[in-house]
Amino acid sequence: MGNEWREVSLASICREVRYGYTASATDKPTATRFLRVTDIVSGSINWNNVRYCEISEKEFARYRLIPG
Repeated sequence: MGNEWREVSLASICREVRYGYTASATDKPTATRFLRVTDIVSGSINWNNVRYCEISEKEFARYRLIPG
């Protein structure tokens, strides 16, 4: 399929769509990277610039991205 985009409904690829987790980002390394919209530039993510955040296990389970 290459670089082509396919249009699909969110319902067909997501279990649930909700506003993301809200927290203060920090440069102090934690177990969780905090990907923000501002970290996505021209369709790419520079993981060296993505900061971290504190989050409980319960909230992490609720907001994490799941492969597929």
